[in-house]
Amino acid sequence: MSQMTGAGTSFFVGPVLTANLPSTTDAAITLLKGITYVEIGEVENLGDHGDERSDVSFTALKAARVSHHKGAADAGTMALPVALDNSDAGQIAMVAAFKSNSRFNYPFKVIYPDGETDYFVGKVMSIKKTNVQNSDVLRRNFSIGINSEIFEVMPTS
Repeated sequence: MSQMTGAGTSFFVGPVLTANLPSTTDAAITLLKGITYVEIGEVENLGDHGDERSDVSFTALKAARVSHHKGAADAGTMALPVALDNSDAGQIAMVAAFKSNSRFNYPFKVIYPDGETDYFVGKVMSIKKTNVQNSDVLRRNFSIGINSEIFEVMPTS
């Protein structure tokens, strides 16, 4: 496997969904690929994201040993810091997604430099201005609560 940097990675948001994702992976990917997305400008980095299982533990008296089991999967909350640009269509869409009270999720897409694409759905949980100081770029931090698995789609040759 070759190494690469994150330089050139793009992040996108789509319009609010009008239904839940299909239950099968293939159908969910087909739906997510067919959406028209808007790129979010001035993204500084992508926070950690991806499934982690909760630890369900049990301690039997006789064994005197804790056993661990996999619980529910949680893809987490992704931090998305951007250089504040109130005229950027993607940042405007993220603010609108934050203000929305829809019960449905928003689709997100990440395109990496090698062409791999991640799709997932979630909700914009916060928007905070940060780094308000003389010698730094004014930023806005979005956080996205991820409500699906991360669907990884490899580039086609």
